[in-house]
Amino acid sequence: MNDPGLDKIQFQEFLTSLETNKQNNKLQFYLPFDEDDVVTENADAQAEFHASHAKNRWAIAGNRSGKTVSGAAEACFYTLGKDGERFWDGMPDAAIEKYSSIKTPNDGWVVASDHNVQKEASQKWIMKLLPKHFIDNVRYKRHKILDSIDLTNGSNITFKSTDAGAKSFEGAAKRYIWFDEEPKSESVYDECLMRESGRFPLDLWGTMTPAQGIGFTHKRVYEKRHEDEDIEVFEWATMDNPYLPEDVINGLKRQFEDDEDKLKRRLHGIYIGQSGMVYPMFDEEKHLIEPYEVPATWPLIEVIDLGFANPSAVLYIAVAPGDKKIIIDEIYETKLSIPDLAQKIKQKRDEGKWCEGGKYKPVFTLIDPSAQQRQQPLDDRNIDEEPVQTPRKKLKQYGIPTKLADNALLPGINNVRSELKPDDGEPRLKAFNTCNDWIYEINHYRLREHRSDRTRERKNPKEKPRQKDDHLMDCTRYVINEGVRHYERGKKRYRGKPKSGSYSKTGY
Repeated sequence: MNDPGLDKIQFQEFLTSLETNKQNNKLQFYLPFDEDDVVTENADAQAEFHASHAKNRWAIAGNRSGKTVSGAAEACFYTLGKDGERFWDGMPDAAIEKYSSIKTPNDGWVVASDHNVQKEASQKWIMKLLPKHFIDNVRYKRHKILDSIDLTNGSNITFKSTDAGAKSFEGAAKRYIWFDEEPKSESVYDECLMRESGRFPLDLWGTMTPAQGIGFTHKRVYEKRHEDEDIEVFEWATMDNPYLPEDVINGLKRQFEDDEDKLKRRLHGIYIGQSGMVYPMFDEEKHLIEPYEVPATWPLIEVIDLGFANPSAVLYIAVAPGDKKIIIDEIYETKLSIPDLAQKIKQKRDEGKWCEGGKYKPVFTLIDPSAQQRQQPLDDRNIDEEPVQTPRKKLKQYGIPTKLADNALLPGINNVRSELKPDDGEPRLKAFNTCNDWIYEINHYRLREHRSDRTRERKNPKEKPRQKDDHLMDCTRYVINEGVRHYERGKKRYRGKPKSGSYSKTGY
């Protein structure tokens, strides 16, 4: 630029062409963070994300951390293949090896949680990074929301929203799929995994902040990252983005300084808690305890929630002194006919793993009220038989008499919340830490949500839970609704009117 042979006009033209090149070829100037730039221990996480050859890889990072830019750059490198060689300078060697092996033309999907997220994030960065001279045709849905981009090398990028439902993700195989934020529906994720072809591999990556806490990706991706060689997870924080001004970072910290969980989710990208939890007061440190031998004198309640395609769930709750409820054991299994379920229950009672004397002897068995009407699923029955008995009668026939539970939903949920977080601070509902299915459900039992961010902003949150991961939660609600109380088995007890303020119906 200091060349004496370059006059003022030529110098201005040079600067203009440099700026034009930068605007039209931003991908050439994209570089993952250097280890000297970051402030957390995840020094090379962004570079390692690009270098990864794993078929299913996720960048789980804080807001404004550059994760979306990383996902968009990866999509651009894939859709260009070897045609993008001039843009590889500065990328990790393993990433260059990967990009050079990608054949074009290819088809990929960019999947956002809704069209607003697409327009403001993934679509914006694809259009910024994708070199303009490679764009052949752009199609829009509406309101400047992209439908697809055709490239001069024959590749295609299609933009999709998880709001459209799993059925809209059926179709032809794809070379790559990028999820910008966690899909709202696990069925969409499952459908995308089916877009594999025998002719070429499917590479899938996601970029997300766990703003909603523990979603399905925690179990399907995060927990499996060390046992499944096809899955890799990369984590970094908002503060690692060297292009984000310090005053913005400080502003974000102040925004969440009164909510430590949100701070961890939003700035550090850490899975913690869960937005929209039915029981947000559940704390594994407070509510889970080591198993011990339950005295035979404590009342034991058995609770059944029937299923077939969905799990049949059975819960065992001991009532300790002070009317404290201890969940000690469970059954959780799909495709159980009524005879099979009865056999499982009898076997569980005979094993009596956590009760003194080695037997579970429930004082009564509660059952989902729908068992009074719903017929047994067609499994091994003869069509010429007389009309089938209700599941409740069928269980009684197999030696499992039951009592219909109180199925009040919202009052029952409030009762369970009161047991988990009573006024005196000491939980009256706890569980043995061996009840893995119960623990999973209470961590994933969530309230229904409005379909779009815009609707969420205009309306109050929904009060009813989703009908998912709720079978053992229903069992818990049934026993708490029953108002069970402690007494010493084998001794006479008062069965009269319950104490004032109690919601007990049985006097137990």
